[in-house]
Amino acid sequence: MMYERHERRWNGGILLAILLIVIASTAIIVMQTNVSWALVPSAIFLTIGLVYIIFGIHYALRGQPLDYYFGPKQSSYSIGWGIIALFIGVIVLNGFVIKGMDTLLISAITLLIIGIVALIGFVAGGKRGRS
Repeated sequence: MMYERHERRWNGGILLAILLIVIASTAIIVMQTNVSWALVPSAIFLTIGLVYIIFGIHYALRGQPLDYYFGPKQSSYSIGWGIIALFIGVIVLNGFVIKGMDTLLISAITLLIIGIVALIGFVAGGKRGRS
């Protein structure tokens, strides 16, 4: 029990530290260049998505359920929400900063990735349950 509490605090601390670094660095970039302020929320969503995916993969490889304050207990949900946060970050980046990528293509690639992750989770989960 004590280990789980320590691990929750550790994961939350990592996410908070990374977000503070990302917010500060994107604010510096925006102030020093002529980039839109929409880069800041986009970077936040991209960071949260990447951290969620990394935590989900880390716990999936260890074979342990995901267990920390800001998410559900299964690593597949963490990976799924990470992909959705990445999608939101890319859409905001596309809409306000880059203005060149096709939104339908981004949506199709995101659905493809979610489908592949779901298929891998179903096949891998099915093998564990059948033996």
